[in-house]
Amino acid sequence: MKRVVAVAIGLVCGAFAGSAGAGPLDDPGFAKSLTCSACHGADARGGQLGGPNLLRSQLVLMDQDGEQILPVVQKGRPERGMPPFQLPEADIKAKVDAIGPVNLMAIDEFRSLEERHAHLSAQQKDLVDAMASLRETINSSA
Repeated sequence: MKRVVAVAIGLVCGAFAGSAGAGPLDDPGFAKSLTCSACHGADARGGQLGGPNLLRSQLVLMDQDGEQILPVVQKGRPERGMPPFQLPEADIKAKVDAIGPVNLMAIDEFRSLEERHAHLSAQQKDLVDAMASLRETINSSA
């Protein structure tokens, strides 16, 4: 199954070695027909091709009018498997608008939850360490 997904990604992204200039993304008609949902899912929460959840993306949350998303779409993120898309700015902005309004309070909520997670993780580690120490003490005195 992993191989099928890798081949599908390679075909869509033109990522095969030696296929420079021969991938489907080099065809402007093909690139225009693509939507973000191919990788990011129909609901922008992440897709089967491994695209991240756009609704939780800091970049999307901070974007006001496509000013942050536009360069990412046009330049891509090759290190993360996202090829560049040479689409008109208006097309990209229309796709960004289709995501809909973003809850700006989500940023603060995310930070609060992140802090709580870090605190609880530290407490869990302390408990695990204490249990290991207690077991070692019991085993050495037995």
